[in-house]
Amino acid sequence: MSDQSYDKVRQQIKNLGLKHKGGGSYEKDGKYYGRVTKQSGQYILKRAGKTIPGKEYEKGSKPYDKKDIDKVSKVIGSLKDPDFYKSPKEGEDSYDRVMKAYDSVVKKDDKKGQKLLQKLRDLWKKKGSLGGGTKDNKHVWPASFNDINSHLRRMGTKGDDQTGPETDVKDEPKSIDKVTKKTYEVIITIPYENTEGGGGQGNDDFDDDEEQPEDVEIIKKIKAADEEEAQARADVEADEAFEKLDKKNKYNYHKPDYDMMNVEVEQISESYERKIMVKENINKFVNSLETGDNKQAGEDLKNALADKVTSALDDAKTDVARSMFTGQVGADAPEANPFTGNDIEAETPAPEVASDEMAQ
Repeated sequence: MSDQSYDKVRQQIKNLGLKHKGGGSYEKDGKYYGRVTKQSGQYILKRAGKTIPGKEYEKGSKPYDKKDIDKVSKVIGSLKDPDFYKSPKEGEDSYDRVMKAYDSVVKKDDKKGQKLLQKLRDLWKKKGSLGGGTKDNKHVWPASFNDINSHLRRMGTKGDDQTGPETDVKDEPKSIDKVTKKTYEVIITIPYENTEGGGGQGNDDFDDDEEQPEDVEIIKKIKAADEEEAQARADVEADEAFEKLDKKNKYNYHKPDYDMMNVEVEQISESYERKIMVKENINKFVNSLETGDNKQAGEDLKNALADKVTSALDDAKTDVARSMFTGQVGADAPEANPFTGNDIEAETPAPEVASDEMAQ
């Protein structure tokens, strides 16, 4: 179960002396250590990969001549704004001119460069467009060539430092401290952003534009030792929910917006939590019977009855508190004014009568 897997993670965090940094990430001695993630329903503590100093893109490669890079940039700079294309033929001509320039510059043994060019060709073949539009209008946006241009500028030079792959923390705790858990409700709201920007998506007919999808709201209940742990777990749940939504790729011109994602965490009242526990223990009782574990079934039933009694006592306490001053008991008891002890409804002043009615 995911809660049990988080018990192990909580113990690992404690044993390693990690400090919560925000979200699902943790630090040690002021330095980033790693993060908690969720895979196949199980929580896992991941340690950050080691920093790898920047290195050459390809062994033995030589930088591209600046004249060659300027040659490609000049062709891209001469492209018209696709919104002003008079016909799809202009889009085809623009694509052919740019790709011809790249073919004359990118070396055959530059595997990375050739791979990036092939990616552009595949996209054109599939959508008939680069950076928006459809096969009918043949759009070519200059920004579509950013990846290949960046590669040409950095080829043969030292790159940025990179981070190696994360690894699972293997330190298995010998024992797990028992902690009192509280139930929290988590509300995750994920909006969509327009990937094309502006009001439209490049279609000739505005009615053909894709409507803004509604925000996705996900509600979960989690158990945690305190509010900090609840928030950390909620952020891990939010990351998992975002990844699932992002993989679906449901829309053409909209995608989930990670930066605008909102995560709310609120502790559930003890009374309501006990009612939840009653249901959980009854489910455990049924499962134990199905597996033939009569001893465990007895324990589960005992816990369910105990929670049921406690929940009933909570409700009784509420009724008593209501009826302390009014003398009425049960759900029908009116709310009492804590300062006067009188029924609030009884204290409501009578409506004023006009002076001319009094005279009559």
